[in-house]
Amino acid sequence: MTQDKEDFLIKKPSEIRSLLRNLVESHQLVSVSPEHLEICSISVINEVCSDGQSFLLDSVRDTVVDKRINEGSVFSIITAFNGIEVRIENLKSSSVVRSGDLVNYKIDLPSQIYYLQRRGTFRAPVPVMMGISVSIGHNPDDKNSAIRDLTIENAQLIDISVSGCALLLRAEDATDLTNCNSPLTLHVKVAETNETIVLEALVRHNREIKRSSTCRVGCEFVDLTPAAINRIEQLNAMFQLSARRKRA
Repeated sequence: MTQDKEDFLIKKPSEIRSLLRNLVESHQLVSVSPEHLEICSISVINEVCSDGQSFLLDSVRDTVVDKRINEGSVFSIITAFNGIEVRIENLKSSSVVRSGDLVNYKIDLPSQIYYLQRRGTFRAPVPVMMGISVSIGHNPDDKNSAIRDLTIENAQLIDISVSGCALLLRAEDATDLTNCNSPLTLHVKVAETNETIVLEALVRHNREIKRSSTCRVGCEFVDLTPAAINRIEQLNAMFQLSARRKRA
C-alpha cells in the first residue's frame, strides 16, 4: 500500500521547532533551492529565534541564489538527518540579520515540514571510538589562488554520506580553508580496515565550536566514482552497527 504525502508531514509548531533545533545543534548542512532556479547552494540553520516564530538561515555563498533570496523569491531547504530526508518548502526571507561578521536570512516558522525515512543515503555520525582521521591537500590550478600547496594533517571525520562530510579541524587550519574555491583532496584513513579512501570535495561551510579552538567544516563531494559511493555506504553501515552495539 502506498502512503500519501500527508503521512509524512510535521504540522505541530512545537515539533517543527524541535526538528529545526536538532538541525542547529548538529550543524547539519542544508541545500537551499530557489523556485524556478536550476541551481542550489549549501548553508546551515544557525538559530531558532527566541520568539519561537522564526529561524535564522546562514547566508549562502552562491551570489545568484543569495540575490534571489534577498529579492524575496520563494525557496526550499532539503537535508537528511538521522536517516530522515527533510524538506521545507515555500520559504521566504523576511529580513537580513547581521551580527558581527555573520549574515543571516530571517525566515518565518514554516507551517509544515515534509520528512521521509531513507536509511541508505543519510549522513552517519562516526563513532568516537573509531577516531577516523583525514589529511587534506589543496593544489589549485589557478596560479593566482589565495592558497597554494596546502596540507593539513589529523583532521577528524565527524560524519559522512554520499553527498558530503563534516570534519573537525583546529581553528587556524579551518581559517586556511575559508577561501578554497577549488576541490580539496581528502585522504580518509580507516584504521579498522587499514585503508585510505581518497575523495575530492569542496568546502561549503565552517563554524567555530564554542569554547574550543576547533571548527566544524562541511564539505560537499565532487565526481564520486561508483566504487567510492559503495565504500561510503559500507562505512555508513559499519557506523550504524557500531552505534547499535553500543546501545545494546
